[in-house]
Amino acid sequence: MTQKNSLFFLIILIIYSFICLVQLGVTWDTFFYYEMGKDRLDYLFSLGKDESFKNIPHSKYLPGAYSTLSAFFSQFFSKKYLVFSLYSFNFIFSFFALIGIYKVSKILFNKFIGKITFLICFFNPIYFGHMSINSNDTIISFTNIWFSYLLLNYFMKQDQKEKSKKYIILSGICLGLGLGVRSGFVITIIPLLIFGLLSYINSKSLFSKKFIIKKFLIDSSKVLLISYCFMIFFWPHTHQNIFMMPFKLALEGMSYGFGVPYIMLNEVIYPANEFPKN
Repeated sequence: MTQKNSLFFLIILIIYSFICLVQLGVTWDTFFYYEMGKDRLDYLFSLGKDESFKNIPHSKYLPGAYSTLSAFFSQFFSKKYLVFSLYSFNFIFSFFALIGIYKVSKILFNKFIGKITFLICFFNPIYFGHMSINSNDTIISFTNIWFSYLLLNYFMKQDQKEKSKKYIILSGICLGLGLGVRSGFVITIIPLLIFGLLSYINSKSLFSKKFIIKKFLIDSSKVLLISYCFMIFFWPHTHQNIFMMPFKLALEGMSYGFGVPYIMLNEVIYPANEFPKN
């Protein structure tokens, strides 16, 4: 009965979210990311002949994987419902990020804590307010959370060949999607690796009894290779040299300023490039 009540409550939350979604207006960067994704989509379907992706000069600093997938999803809807389709796609990923955090909390703690964590995150105004309109940060959340979940499962089931193989492939795709939003995403997995190292040293309760470090390092290289291929597939600016250009553009992008020109902090407005370091 509890499971039925939980499912019913979950459906209510989804319905409520979509009621909010259809009332949202267009954000300042919605069409920018759509056009970028559409240009990449045209490039891929033309097998590299369409070069409209060069129309937005600074888009070369954005890998654009998620924007391309989002633009592809929107093609199944009428132009009249473009914004709705884009927001719906964002919402799907945002909602499954919450499902993921439930699963991670369930592994680390228990089912009850997982449900509480899910509700706290869902009703957090900052997260809920971005679930539909944000095509970057909530996707980063999704990839970070699900990568954590897959990593934990790999730790526990490394000795199960078929399952560990599945986790390697899915982890690579998940990491690739994160890199495909922002190339600097890879930095966010460092705390996860530190957590894994400390857990292995102190407890090993999250690890298979037959866990092998050497195999983990080999499998990690496979995950990185899959994620790298996934990222550059949607990044046409790197296709002239897939070994050097991703790193070159990633480094250039760190010092290239684009986005909103001003940011407000504590009722004080600052130029974005002069945001206080503290």
